[in-house]
Formats: sequence, structure tokens, C-alpha cells
Amino acid sequence: MDKEIQILSIAIPFLLNILFLTKIVSSFVDVKSIDIIIINIFALFTLLYLFMHLKSLKYTNKLLFWVFAFNSISIFTSIFQISTDQMYITIINTYSKITYWSNFLILGLIIGSLSSKPLVINQMKKYIILYSFISFAIFLVFIYNGVDNYLNHVYYLVLMLPYFSFIKNKHLRFTMFLVTGILVLLSYKATAIFGYIIYMILYTYFDSKINRDTANNRLGKLLLILVIVLIILPIVYLIQVSLSLNILNKLNIAYLFETGGSGRIDIYLDVINMQKNSTIIQWIIGRGFDGVFRYTRWNISAHNDFLEILFDYGIFALFSYLITIFIITKYGFTLLKNKKTSAVPLLSSVGLVIFMSMTTHLIHYQSYYASITLFWGFQIGFSTHIDKLIFAHKKEGKIYHENRHSHISQHL
Repeated sequence: MDKEIQILSIAIPFLLNILFLTKIVSSFVDVKSIDIIIINIFALFTLLYLFMHLKSLKYTNKLLFWVFAFNSISIFTSIFQISTDQMYITIINTYSKITYWSNFLILGLIIGSLSSKPLVINQMKKYIILYSFISFAIFLVFIYNGVDNYLNHVYYLVLMLPYFSFIKNKHLRFTMFLVTGILVLLSYKATAIFGYIIYMILYTYFDSKINRDTANNRLGKLLLILVIVLIILPIVYLIQVSLSLNILNKLNIAYLFETGGSGRIDIYLDVINMQKNSTIIQWIIGRGFDGVFRYTRWNISAHNDFLEILFDYGIFALFSYLITIFIITKYGFTLLKNKKTSAVPLLSSVGLVIFMSMTTHLIHYQSYYASITLFWGFQIGFSTHIDKLIFAHKKEGKIYHENRHSHISQHL
């Protein structure tokens, strides 16, 4: 079993990397069909693998129930409204796209619940460092060449932040955070920048809770974040001047209000108005996958996951999704209460996702989201693995004491 998990703990993140690279290559070569084939095979593999290991996930029944509830509602409402000559192919594609983020969550749960934490971490640590530096290099090339179309890939870097907790070397971890911060700022993507800041603040706060820091220590950590920012800004300014970029101006609050967050406010208002005028049926089952793209004038997603889910899949799907996030958050606070260090990146990443879900489209372009849900699966799976061991030890102790008591009784 350890060998199987060892292979999966490398294969699944590697698959994420392949899908990331196909997004880049797709701008030069049409690889959409290859991307869809990979996703479809992955979805079917996850379904079969889940049935094989369903018993091992009994400690996460509530989480799985609400994930399945969301998927079932979303798939039903989408398939119900499909009308195409290639019905079966479209159904499979739709199923794969809707379940994409949850497939990574489920595989993370299975890997975490069947393995010891050090085994997966040792495998993942090498991959994270390699993947991060490849991503850093690719992104620097994009910035140097002034290729705006690729700057959205900065979200991959931001959503890799929780994985840095697997790196035990403090200096290397600090370097990874620092380099990511510089590249995020160079992207001049406001959502990515504010997301990075939110993650770092939450990370510092929850870390201080775990370590029971005094007020002075907490202040010291916040000052450290300020120092990081003061280091990053001059570097970004020098790069901006040398490459004739317009980064810092685009982060001006007045500029953000003037542009309406790159048109997001206009999109929100249109989607909200359409939703207010929806029929009861549309409130219940929505309009199917990619509804905002197909039924609004923008030909783009809602740039808000909660609006997107409500518009596409209806009120019950939105409720199921919110409960799913709530349960994951509850796991995080349980770990925090028990002073587990894994609570720090888990809760920080939930805060990051909630913020980004309000300003971008994680649920829609799920190759971003999958990296976070895989991490959630790992961390929750690790905690349930420990729970199973504790339960098994308690059970063994109970049997031992019962047998001992029975043995003594026979001699009385």
C-alpha cells in the first residue's frame, strides 16, 4: 500500500503540472482535445479508485456527502439542459469539468488517510521545490517579454503557497515566500496580490496561535511581513523601470475604482439582475455548466464563484458548496484547537480561497482550484489517518484490558 501511495503522491501533483503546461502550450498549439482526454480519464480513474477505498474514508463521511451533493446537483442540472448531437461525449466532458476540483480533493483524502504524513511530505517536498522554480522561471520569461495573456498564470503561484509548509528548512521556505511575493507583485494582478497578502497575514496569525506567541512575538512576525514588503517593493520598482512596465500604477486604489476592477462590477450587476429576474425553476436548478458565459453578454465567467454557482446550478448547489467549505474550515479549527501545525496552512488557504472566490473564478477554471483542493485532501486525510491510529490503539487497549480481566476472573 505504501508503494501505491508513494507513486500517487508524485503522480497526482505531476498531473497538475502537465495540465498547467498544457494551458501555456495551448496559446501556441491547439491541445484542447488532449487536455479534455486527460481530464476525462482522470475523472473515471478517481471514481473507480474512490469505490476501491471508500471504507478508508469513513472519517470524512460528512465532507464527502456534501461534495457528492454539490456534484450530483450540478451534473444533473447541466445534463438536463444539454441538447447536442454528441450527447454522450458532452455528458462525459461536463461531468469531468464539474468534478475536476473535487476529484483532486478526494484523491488527496485517500492518499492522506492511507499513508503516514512523512511519507507523502518527503515525496512532495522535492516536487514542490522543482515545480515552483520551473514556474518562477516561466513566469519571469512572460514578464520580461511583456506577454499580458500569460500573467493570469500567477494564480498558480499564489495557490502553491500552502505547499511551502511542507518545506521544513526555514530559510528555504522564507525564500520561496519572498520570490513568490515578488513575482505576484510583478503580475500587477490585484486579486493575486491581495490574495498573497491575506494568506501571509493569516499564516502569521494562525502560526502565532499554534506557538502561543506573546504579543511581542506576534508584533515581531507582523513586522517581518512589513520587512518582506519593503524588500519586495524596491526590487519591483527597479524591474518596472528597467522593463518599462506599469505595475505600481495599476495597483492604485483610484485606478481600481475607475476601471471597476477590470469590469468585474459591471459583470456582477448584470448577473445579479438576471438572477433576480429568474424563474423559480432557474433559482432551483440554474442554467447548467458555463451558464454565465452562455446567457450573458460578457462571454466570460461571473468572476465570483458564489454568483457563478447560483446562476449555473441553483440555490441547492450553492448551499451544498458553502457547507463543503464550512466543513473544511471546521477541520482546520479542530486541528488548531489540538495545536497541530497543519492547521496553519489549511486555515490560511481557506481564507485565500474565500477571498479569491469573490473576485475571480476558481470553480470555473479549476486547474487553479485543484492545487488547493488536493492540499486540503492531504491535510484532512493526514488528520483522519491519525484519528484511525488513535482509535485502533484505544481498541487494542480495550481488548487487552478485557482479555486481562477475563483471564484474572478465571483464576478467582
